[in-house]
Amino acid sequence: MSDKKKSLVICFTPLQMLIAEKIIAQQPSVDLIVIALNNSDKYKYYYNNFQHQNVKKQYFLLDVNQSKIAKILNIINFKNNFSIEEFYENIYISSIDNKYAHSILSALKFNSLYTYDDGTANIIKDSVYFKQSFKSKLKDVFFNIMGVIFNLNKIKKISKKHYTIYKGIQNIIERTEYVSILKENRSEDNCINKEIKIFLGQPLKDIDKNFDILALKKFLAKESVDYHFRHPRETGEAFFEEIKTSYIFEDFFAKELSKYRKVIVYTLCSTAALNVIALNNVEVRLIKTSTIEIKYPDLVQLFVKSGATTVGMDSIN
Repeated sequence: MSDKKKSLVICFTPLQMLIAEKIIAQQPSVDLIVIALNNSDKYKYYYNNFQHQNVKKQYFLLDVNQSKIAKILNIINFKNNFSIEEFYENIYISSIDNKYAHSILSALKFNSLYTYDDGTANIIKDSVYFKQSFKSKLKDVFFNIMGVIFNLNKIKKISKKHYTIYKGIQNIIERTEYVSILKENRSEDNCINKEIKIFLGQPLKDIDKNFDILALKKFLAKESVDYHFRHPRETGEAFFEEIKTSYIFEDFFAKELSKYRKVIVYTLCSTAALNVIALNNVEVRLIKTSTIEIKYPDLVQLFVKSGATTVGMDSIN
């Protein structure tokens, strides 16, 4: 017999797991489904350390290199990869545009659905969460015929509340509740009277396939950057001493870096920097390039509005 008060949480990233753990803490019984985009230590850490008094966990490593036909068939039959109930009291979902998530939702009955942040896609008005492409709409029609009846707009329409880590910023729906994921580990006793500089990495080829990596490395060296916090999808060697940890950046900052007198974070447009910018000992320096300004104008504006200083790199196009 199924638990009529059970909740289902669907996560696609370590950050989503960190947020979800906070918002479902008071639920009596939880099923956690993690759909991993890679098999990094960070996924395993947050999956294994997801805390709840009554939770059943399921982990699925998604094949991101499958053919289009295989992907379509996998989406349609995706629910078969999991042991799930026919009914849930509550559903919590973050990646509202994800067809794998839509497929799971289409196989269930539930009373209430809640959404939570997936990053700055929730607050940048030119993101896919606000501006759905014609191709995406056609995809919705096709999958609806195939039995996947949920889509981005339906989720936004029925969401009872959205949990956000961005205080005071308009989100995908009006009904929001702020949730903090940052608990600073700082006191007068453990404060380190030192300034450090960190480059917060990201997949540079996503920004520009011809990105001038050498010019960026020279610029950061000139700025006397101390450490490189790598993104899981970054390739090549670290620019400087690499911070090796199973924590995502936000969690690592709260646990380790909040002790320092000042931390200067250099970033091209990593949203993780935006997630820590409000902390007292943080200065975020946004590395501006013409490509980033053209490709992500709303994100650049949000960084500046949130308090980031900009540093130009004329050598990068």
